[in-house]
Amino acid sequence: MEPPRKIGKYEILERIGQGGFGLVYKARDPFIKRLVAVKICTSSDETLRKRFLREAEIAGNLHHRNVVTVFEFGYDDAGPFLIQEYLPGEDLDRKIKRREPLSLVERLRYLLQIARALEYAHKKGILHRDIKPGNVRVLEDGRVKILDFGIAKLSGAETQLTRTGRVMGTAGYLSPEQLKGDPVDSRSDVFSFGVLAYELLSYEHPFPGTTISELLDKVVHSDPRPLPVVWPDCPPEIAIMIARSMDKDPERRYAGFPEITEVLSKVLAELDPAAATPRSLRPDTDQTVATADGPPPPPPPAPEHSVTAQDLEATQLVDVLPDGESPPPGTAQGPAAEPGGPEQAGQEAPKEGDGLLGRMILAGGVAILVALAAVVIWWIARSPQARSATDSAPAAQSVADNEAEVVVDAVPWGRLIGIEDADGSPLALPPETTTPLTLRLPPGTYTLTLIHPEAPDPVACTVEVTAGGTGRCQVELLRIDANDYFEEAGWWQ
Repeated sequence: MEPPRKIGKYEILERIGQGGFGLVYKARDPFIKRLVAVKICTSSDETLRKRFLREAEIAGNLHHRNVVTVFEFGYDDAGPFLIQEYLPGEDLDRKIKRREPLSLVERLRYLLQIARALEYAHKKGILHRDIKPGNVRVLEDGRVKILDFGIAKLSGAETQLTRTGRVMGTAGYLSPEQLKGDPVDSRSDVFSFGVLAYELLSYEHPFPGTTISELLDKVVHSDPRPLPVVWPDCPPEIAIMIARSMDKDPERRYAGFPEITEVLSKVLAELDPAAATPRSLRPDTDQTVATADGPPPPPPPAPEHSVTAQDLEATQLVDVLPDGESPPPGTAQGPAAEPGGPEQAGQEAPKEGDGLLGRMILAGGVAILVALAAVVIWWIARSPQARSATDSAPAAQSVADNEAEVVVDAVPWGRLIGIEDADGSPLALPPETTTPLTLRLPPGTYTLTLIHPEAPDPVACTVEVTAGGTGRCQVELLRIDANDYFEEAGWWQ
């Protein structure tokens, strides 16, 4: 079956996935010039279509560096579609299946990022309910992203899509209470995380079975082999944390993920101080920047003094004195003293204190001239005319080539409140933060967070820019149209 050429405004490049709801394509946004993933629901099952919309509703309101970013939801002739960020990399289950030789630090980094993302989702009142390696994407830079919120649920909400007594999820990762059809809460995600962690560390599933019924029976009634037996290199604190996460009784499990992230951070810090870092912002905000990649290295100590091109130009300026004036005595530019001193030159020897006032005035004048020259050079270097005039110079061209533009815009308008680089390190905000605005940044990947006074939450967008290129960050902070197109399409009937 040939893929469509376009879905909405997006140009389809290739098919990259398929599921029970429909298909996933790699596509290109023709206006923003970025790659995206297009998920289109081709199923005629009304429940699946409503669940597809639920994924857009839930994932579209989560803004965390370890959760997939949803850009847009729309309706096409082929069916409803969801636009999310394109994530180069592979799912975690593939690494597990081929038993990739990951280090302990790498595995714990993955787990810490997953735990922080789930902690954030729980703070937002969202239960994922289908945590498994196949729903965790490992990016090329080592970050992970949680995917597929198709059966996620708002805490305390009961809808026609998720009735009590209905089993939903993936066999082998469901909690015992899910399998029994009992109500679930955040502790169910904790159990699924424990199963994932056990499997990632040992490359063995804690509840092996040759049939589905055998596997599910073990989840409900059997305890897994102790992790240190399966994998002797497991740190004791991690083994205890995973065992408690997989306890059959929800009351004996962790209530959520804060304690889990603390255990993982502590062990990572002991193994590699650069592997874990405390949060710089609270995990229940959209501006969470804590990462498992460690804090940015401290800047190198500044040298006591380094001579720059501006210093040299300032020196050359102050060394050229007006006609008729002599350089300060004792400088390299002044005339050399004649042998034997001024007495031998036929001059009267100066008395002590003579000319002191003149020398002081001259020294003060030189200092003022140096300061003025530095200000003039700085102003010239900062002016657009100077930059454009030096574009042809190789050095200036090199600087320009190592920068990129990021055009930031929002609907109806917004204020930029955060910039993070690919490592999650915050960058300084520009003097002007109200959109539209243009940023000049080094090449790389950046996450920008914007807010509107009337919007309930900030919105983040991720943009990748190359040297000399232009990237665009365009977000909708507040809907202008009073008519909700979801309601017009009859989704809530």
